[in-house]
Amino acid sequence: MISLFSRRFNMDIKERIKILRKDILKLTQTDFGNRIGVAKSTIAGYELGTRRPIDRAINSICREFNVSHAWLTEGIGDPFIQSDDDDIIELINKALSNENEFIRNVFKSFAKLDTKHWEALEEFMKISLGIDEKKQENKK
Repeated sequence: MISLFSRRFNMDIKERIKILRKDILKLTQTDFGNRIGVAKSTIAGYELGTRRPIDRAINSICREFNVSHAWLTEGIGDPFIQSDDDDIIELINKALSNENEFIRNVFKSFAKLDTKHWEALEEFMKISLGIDEKKQENKK
């Protein structure tokens, strides 16, 4: 929704920074600035358009808040970068919402495993998939 909004109304970086800080992250200029290592007045300048953020500041915003560089600088795509954890959570949620009771029960059972049982499952999967670490080492 935000990426469509930013392209549709030709927003520039100053508006995207303000939307990110104020509307999405709900941070004050001071708090936002502290997180990326700049003063409140610098953030105010970015948002007013009287200062253009340098590459270091842009990279700090992207790194600190997991923001897409393309979205922040160009308004392209989604504001946030989806992490591998987000992908995994999405797949698990999809499996848990499946109508197949067996699939749901498998994932519920996985959630209850302790370290010892995870290690046993890992060994089982290696054997089942034909993964033999000794064979892999001999190939090197």
